[in-house]
Amino acid sequence: GVNYQPVVYFDGKLLHPYSTSPDDEAGKSAQEAGGMFTRRHYDLGVWNAGGKKKPSLEILVLPPKVVGKPVPLKSAEVNPVYGLEMNQGGDHNLAQSGAIMQFTAGWDWIQSTPDRNVGIWDRVEVEWISGDVRLHNLHVKILDVSVEERTEHSGHGSEELALPLGDDVTVSAWLDLSLTATYHQNEHSGQPIEGKFEYWITSTTTEQRLASGTIHNITIQVAVADYHLKKVFLPNAKLWWPHTHSTRTHQPLYAVHVTFHPDGSHEGDNSFDGSEARTTFGVRTVSSFTHPKTKSFSLRVNGHPIFLTGGNWITTDQFL
Repeated sequence: GVNYQPVVYFDGKLLHPYSTSPDDEAGKSAQEAGGMFTRRHYDLGVWNAGGKKKPSLEILVLPPKVVGKPVPLKSAEVNPVYGLEMNQGGDHNLAQSGAIMQFTAGWDWIQSTPDRNVGIWDRVEVEWISGDVRLHNLHVKILDVSVEERTEHSGHGSEELALPLGDDVTVSAWLDLSLTATYHQNEHSGQPIEGKFEYWITSTTTEQRLASGTIHNITIQVAVADYHLKKVFLPNAKLWWPHTHSTRTHQPLYAVHVTFHPDGSHEGDNSFDGSEARTTFGVRTVSSFTHPKTKSFSLRVNGHPIFLTGGNWITTDQFL
């Protein structure tokens, strides 16, 4: 939630973000390169109050290295169709900074923003945890959806398969689960942690488990790493549809939970690591194609073409 590059201090100590790159230096360089939509995680360590009531978290925000050059409105070319002055992103060099708000260098409806809207624009959170391992970035990928119960994943996606329309259609799905585990630094750092992942899937409206399992022989020994859990079969699921293809007020969603348990631990004792990751998802397929009539980019959901409309998101600063 920081645009563009944060420099983070915790109680006066400079912190470096975690990286999942096998090359520590390359990973750190990539994370610290900046980016408006880059997610970063920092280990704050064990906080020693030392008489202080609150810790100090400071964020120095640096601007993008390439800020671009605005094109003055009066000297810009006038669009002969709309009569608007062409000022779409200035000289476009701001685009070298990656995914960032291009209109801050100027657009046909706004002058350029001098600081390119740098600052904290979304959530920055401090999370206090117990235990050595934190699970996050839980991701669900829909591999295959079928009206037939396939006990084995075929290895082929079902994006182009036109699934039956209707809110009462029951399908089965193959899912792929992955997540990130962060090993927090403490007096035990450097010692691998052996344990297991447990997962279960429920509907968001009930606690009934539709699928569950355990992955044994997990070793966590680096500061942060991505883990592929396994392919999971989900039976008797309801399809998620866009509102244009459904009469439901709310679409069916499912929740997947994953916990990590160190070997020899159990709930209730001091060694139990209660770290849990949770996310929700809908069962559907999405694919793209070139429309035969309009020759434009188009999308299918559950194998059926859909019509999309939208609008521009504009920060309120631009209206000052």
